[in-house]
Amino acid sequence: MRRIFIAINLPAEVKDKIIKKVYDKDLPGRFISKENLHLTLVFLGYLKDEDLGRVERVCTDIVRHTMPFYLTIKKAVLAPQNRMIWGVFKDSKRLKSLQNRLKLALESALVTKREKRPYLPHLTLSRVKQKDRKKIARMWQNIDLNLGFEVHGIEIMESELSPKGARYQVLKTLTFLNKNVNI
Repeated sequence: MRRIFIAINLPAEVKDKIIKKVYDKDLPGRFISKENLHLTLVFLGYLKDEDLGRVERVCTDIVRHTMPFYLTIKKAVLAPQNRMIWGVFKDSKRLKSLQNRLKLALESALVTKREKRPYLPHLTLSRVKQKDRKKIARMWQNIDLNLGFEVHGIEIMESELSPKGARYQVLKTLTFLNKNVNI
C-alpha cells in the first residue's frame, strides 16, 4: 500500500523566496524542507499499486481539459491552534474548479472517500510542537509574501512517513494539454 496524493509543486524560485521571507526568521517549529513544499489538491490515502493506473487515467482526463492558470501565495499565517505556519493563497476560481473536478472524478472512480471538509488551499510551511505554541502566538506577525506563479500541471505523489518527517516523491507529472479550453 502506498500513501498517495495529488499536488501542485511550486517553482524553485518561489520556494527560495519563501525560505528567505519566512524560514530565516527566528521562529520555533520544524520547517518543511524546500523540496517538500507543495499544494495538496486531493489526498487519496493508502492505495494498492493496481489503483495507481486508475488514478493516472482520471487525472490525465482532467488535465487534458485544463489550461494553465496563475496562483498567488498571499501571506504566511499562524494556522489553527497555533500548530502550523501556513502559506495562504489569493482566492482562485481556477484552482477551486481544478480541485473540485479532481475530487469528484476520483470519488466517482472509487479511488477516494468523499471529503466532507471544504477545500482550504494552503502550504504547510512549519509544524509547531505543543510546548512552543504559546511562545509563537505571542511573537507571531503575519508575513506578506505576494508570490505569484503559473501552474502548468499537477503531480501524482507518494508520501513516505518516518520519525524525521514525511518524504515526498513525484510518481507522475501531468501537464495541462489543452490551451484553448476554459474551465
